[in-house]
Amino acid sequence: MMLSPMAEKNKQAILEVLMDYMETVGESFALELASGSGQHIVHFARAFPNVTWQPSDISQSAQESVAAYVAATKVTNVKEVVYIDVAEPWAEWANLQPKSCDLIVNINMLHLSSRGSAEGLLSGAWVLLKPRGILIIYGPYAINGIISNETNAQLDR
Repeated sequence: MMLSPMAEKNKQAILEVLMDYMETVGESFALELASGSGQHIVHFARAFPNVTWQPSDISQSAQESVAAYVAATKVTNVKEVVYIDVAEPWAEWANLQPKSCDLIVNINMLHLSSRGSAEGLLSGAWVLLKPRGILIIYGPYAINGIISNETNAQLDR
């Protein structure tokens, strides 16, 4: 299993934002794009047992780490991790159907990605999200040109 200190540090803060948007959600389907180590998705799955979570990653080592976290934590609402390259057309995203996602989450990917990946993520989300679906993107983004904390400033470098 991979261990990301950043994921460990920010998983609760991101969960609290998700809770603001999903407090009244019933049975739902959530896609995590670029799941990385798997620490986030198992944390979210524990907090939202009524949500079926679909992890994904382009990296084989990340896919293996996600699978290891799912097995170690014994969460039952996380599907098998799939390969998704957001730079590819959405129709190639692991047989996902249009308007099938209540939530799409992307953490710490866009600031490291090509313009094609950013455009692919947004156009794919447009197709895959249900009406009133939610796209949450987290990263070390500046607000009014200022990056708020040192950890995010380090990620931005």
